[in-house]
Formats: sequence, structure tokens, C-alpha cells
Amino acid sequence: MVSMNTTKSQINLRNVSAGNDTVMDEFELEICYQYEIVGNSKMDHEYDFETTLSLDTQSSVIRATTDSDLKLLRFSTKKQCIRKKITVNTSFYYVDIPIVFGLTYKLINQKTTGEQFCDSCAILEKTPNTINFVKHSVVFGKECDNDDCRVDMKLFGELRNFNTSLVVNGTKSLELMYKITNMGDVAYATKLNVNFSQNVKILKMNGYCESTDVIMTCSINNGRALRNNTVIVVNVTLDGSTLMGDQLVITAQLSSSGKEIEDADNRHTHAIELKRFSEVDVRGLYNPSYFDIDKQDGTSVIKSKLIVENLGPSNIQNTTVSVLIPETFDNGARSCPLIEAVKSVKILNGEQEFTFSSSPTTHSSTSQSNLKPFNESTHSNLDFLRNKQEVILSCHQAYVRCRNVTFFIADFIPSPQIPLQIELELDVQPKALLKLFPDEDNTLVSLFVTVDFVHAQTEIHQSTQGSIVFYRTGSGVPMWVYVLSVLLGALILAVITHLLHKRQFFKRMTQSDMEEKLTRENSKKVAYTDGSVMMICDSTANILA
Repeated sequence: MVSMNTTKSQINLRNVSAGNDTVMDEFELEICYQYEIVGNSKMDHEYDFETTLSLDTQSSVIRATTDSDLKLLRFSTKKQCIRKKITVNTSFYYVDIPIVFGLTYKLINQKTTGEQFCDSCAILEKTPNTINFVKHSVVFGKECDNDDCRVDMKLFGELRNFNTSLVVNGTKSLELMYKITNMGDVAYATKLNVNFSQNVKILKMNGYCESTDVIMTCSINNGRALRNNTVIVVNVTLDGSTLMGDQLVITAQLSSSGKEIEDADNRHTHAIELKRFSEVDVRGLYNPSYFDIDKQDGTSVIKSKLIVENLGPSNIQNTTVSVLIPETFDNGARSCPLIEAVKSVKILNGEQEFTFSSSPTTHSSTSQSNLKPFNESTHSNLDFLRNKQEVILSCHQAYVRCRNVTFFIADFIPSPQIPLQIELELDVQPKALLKLFPDEDNTLVSLFVTVDFVHAQTEIHQSTQGSIVFYRTGSGVPMWVYVLSVLLGALILAVITHLLHKRQFFKRMTQSDMEEKLTRENSKKVAYTDGSVMMICDSTANILA
């Protein structure tokens, strides 16, 4: 047993010798030691202990010295005490920090292992070579109006870059600020303890703070006194990516060695609701991805790959995933098969392959997936279909019966490098979809395979692009129509040519022929005019006679 005490429990600043900003004082440190025998042994032996005396262990400056070292103590069953003279020489700047003395002692030269136990052997606290440590503190007298310092500290907490509702992984770092004020007497040994309801990683904190996974302890103002009207700010930055569960509770408690006037304002609690939200993108790649059902006979095999990416910010944990494959359309008026058979399924997440189950279902999809229509899809080689009216078929419709392929995923992390890959091999009979085309020239059908995250604790907004497209170009014009059109065209052309020939439309004349024709026409006109005059003269003569 070892104990330490001092002739002074505190150094009163009003009574010490002070020159300028220097504080000096002397006192004695008393160290008492002995050992006790456990059991019925009456033998009394002496045992040597190696000792180390450390002074002022809490400060970065040496303020206390002793007149001699302490290397070895010889223990017996009788209590023995020694005294060491201690000299204190420090600055007023450091008087807010207690002076702590520590003594480490260790049992030596006792062979208690590997040999038969002897009468003079010893075991210290049942463990050989155990190192023990005792300490004692001396404080400086407090500058208070009364013997008991009546402090009036207040703690204010603020969430800087988030609020009481937080999306998990939505914020990489969480910043908190605590403001500490003292409106009463001087506060000594002021501490701020911040407790977290779950393990968190602290990225940044004040230099006088220390932390473990669930608690942060700050020696406010580096252990110095917190005087009246003093304001101290403590900033903490947490790693937001390590949060789990539904809630994070942060409780801060302020304390000091003084008597607090009002304890209620020394405590501050933040209860933060943790929500989970993720954007999920599903891209369907199909080969082949489109069918002209007028030209496609028999059964076709489609090799499909669904690439499912969690775009974050939150993980999707412990949830069942459903791959819904539309098999049959039946709205009462019309019925036809959509996908005839699912030949094979393979589900991968990186190198992990999932086991799955498959069953028919009549329940429509419950996901909030946004199915991107044809004119936003990747069918760039089907531009000629963009003016057609699109009919979207998926397991979102109650009149579509589906095949449900389900598997369980423990943790679907936001990582574009590690998406879910769902590989399917499907059989379709395009001709069977003729019943879905009331207007063969103005309709196309987009068939979507969708992915649901069932009963996920994460709110999921999902978009799905890529589909199997069915369309019609019609049965075509018969060959006899083309032949008849050519013959009728030739006949009409011959009739028109004959009429033009009869009109001498195609007859050509030389310049001399044209001049001769013109002369003849002029001569006819003159003869006609002369004849007319003669006829007029004869008529006039007859009248006069």
C-alpha cells in the first residue's frame, strides 16, 4: 500500500510571495508505504520496490521540483513514511492548472514464476511484475468572494451545416458548435463532456479535447480558470459517412469544481433523426431490342442485362429485391402472351453471385419507378418510329401478370463501380402481340422489365430506361398492283402522244418554209380584201340604178 499527501492542500494566491507575474511557494510531499499479508502467514520479510516520482504531470511546464530523487523503497509490514521538499515556481498564467504528483512502484527481484513458491517470495496484487501508480494534487487558491466559488456557466449548442433531420451519407461532415460562458465567480477545472448515442468518427476538434468512439472530453480553456464574462467556443466536426440506425443523440454536459447556480443550462441535447434516401437507376440492355412483328415468325431469344446502380446518397440495407418480368397481358377484352419463358437468370454484385427464387405473381409493382418512354430511350436506330403512339407495358399495370424473381441483399452501397447486374435469357413470340395493335400504322409497344426494392427502410426514387420494342410496318403492297400501275401509265402516255401528233405539235418547219407560208397567208388576205371592195361597189351601183 502506498499513499501520498502534502503539507498544503492548496497554494493560496493571496498569501504567496509574488514578484511581477511569478508565484513561489514551498511545502513537503509525504510518501507512506507498507505491505499487508494476505493469508495466515506470520512471517515478516522486506521487499524492494523500484519507484519513480513524477512531478507536475498535468502541465507542459516544470513548476515543481524536489530536493532528491526517489529510486528505491524497501517495504515491510510496518508503515514507513518519507518526506520530500517541494518548491513551486511558476507564472500566474499557469496557476489555473493543478500540480499533480505521481508515484509509480514495481516489485523487483522476486522470482515467483517457474519455481516452487518460497517463504520469502511475494506476489503483488496476485500478478507478478504489476506496475502500480498513485497520485496526489495540489491546487492554487481560488479567487472567489466566498470559500465556495459560485459559478454561473451556460452552454449553448448549435448544428452548423445540418438540422435535426438528416439523410444518411447525405452530408460528408457534420459541424457542431458549443458556446460556453461564465457569468459568476471564477470556474476551475471546467470540463465539457459530449456523449454520442452511437460510434462516430471525429474529424476535427479543439486541441484541448480528447475522444473515444462515443464520448469527447474537453478541458475547457486548456484547464485554466474560466473567469467572469469569458466566452469559449468549442467546434466539433463529425464524419457523416459512419452514421447508422434511425437516430443520433448528442448530449453535452458542462461541469466545473465550483458550485453551479443553475444546472439546467449546463446541459444540451440534440436528437437527430436519420433518414435514408437513394436514387436508383436501372438500365435495361436487350439483344435484340426491337421486333417488326409483321416480319418476325416463330420464337425469338432475347439476351438481357439489367444494370442497377445505387446513385446514393444512402446505402440500401437488408432488403428483398424483386425482378418483375411481364408474362401475360389480359385486360378482359384482349389477352396475349408477352414473354413466353424465362430460360435463365444470373444475379451478380461485383464478384458476389446471389441465390434467388422465382414465382408467378398477379400483384402489380409497388415501386415509384419512372419508366422512361421510347422517345427518351437509346433506340437511336428506330427514329422512324418516333411519331408513333407508344403503349408502355410493365408490371406497374394491374392487367399485366408477371414472373417475380426475388433475392436478398444485405448492403447495396452507392458505387458506380459495383452495380447490380441481372442477366436474363427470355423467349418471345412477336406474332402473338398482334392483338395489341388496333392501328398497325400508328402504334408501338414498349415492354419493360422492372426492379423493386421491397420493404426497404430507405426511401427510393427509381428510374428505368431501356425496353423491348414491338412495332408493325404493315404487310406491304401486292406485286400485281405495281404491274397494273405501270401498264396504265404507259397506255395513258400513248394516247396523249397520239393527240399531240394529230395537232402537229411535233412537226418542225425551216425558216424559208415559214416565210413562204407567211407570204401565202398575206396574199389570201389581200385577195379577200379586193373581193370585198368589188362586191360593195356592185351593190351600190345596183341601188343607184
